[in-house]
Amino acid sequence: MPRSLRAGGASLAFTLLLGLLAAPLVGQAISQGFELERAGRYADAAAVYLTTLRTDPANLPALLGLERVLPPLSRVAELLPLVQRARERVPDNGTLRGLELRVYAQMNEPDSLEAAARRWAAAAPRSDAPYREWALALADRRVFDEARRVLLLGRRALGGSPATLAIEVAELEQRVENWEGAAREWGHAVAVLADLLPNASSQMGETPAPQRTRVVAALTGPDAAPRARRLAADVCSNSRLPALRHRRSRRRCGASPISPGRSRRRRAIACAGWPCRVGPSWCRRRLRSGRAPKQCGS
Repeated sequence: MPRSLRAGGASLAFTLLLGLLAAPLVGQAISQGFELERAGRYADAAAVYLTTLRTDPANLPALLGLERVLPPLSRVAELLPLVQRARERVPDNGTLRGLELRVYAQMNEPDSLEAAARRWAAAAPRSDAPYREWALALADRRVFDEARRVLLLGRRALGGSPATLAIEVAELEQRVENWEGAAREWGHAVAVLADLLPNASSQMGETPAPQRTRVVAALTGPDAAPRARRLAADVCSNSRLPALRHRRSRRRCGASPISPGRSRRRRAIACAGWPCRVGPSWCRRRLRSGRAPKQCGS
């Protein structure tokens, strides 16, 4: 074997050995910094994280640690060049890009925040992450109207589907106590992903009592999806709302409005505009007669 190849192989092996030896040391340093952080020794923790970044500039735990400890020390500006250097090394890392947006938000630089978010969106045109992280950075600074604008901008840029970024919009509306708007967004979300229904029910279960009727109305409009109506039923079931006494309930139930003595679940079904006598045998009879509503399925 030529001498140059032997030397190159030895150099590569030495580099790999150093990497294997350094990995546990870096992990120990991060653990030490975390313990100092928990003890409230933020300056000491910051020193540990900074030392780690000198040997591993793209170390994500160290960068996230600095995100936690530098604000109490009024040293957030020190984090920006470190994050930018790490992003240049790993440009496809969404966590680093999101961290960059949060740093700009903490530094109160909305123009730089928007520019960085748009660069990320241009690099990942099919991803909702740039808009989501951009909006979250604004919402954490309580700039709620601007955060809503960003989410709706992302929805339009990604095709305009009502379900796109619906969870983020719903949570934002809840933060500003717009429960009716949150209900509409959760309705869009659960219409596409059934797995979201338990979370949506839990979130909307916190609706203040005076607003529950409007929330249910938002989930049971003429174009409401079946899972949105199910969400409305859960909202009713979690409250003590009486059934909505309107013509639609009478027509679908085929009887007078639900009496107070019936179960909360039946009252919830009527409140959501579902047939009050839903059940396997009832659906089979209606299917045979050709008068079954869509909630019975096929």
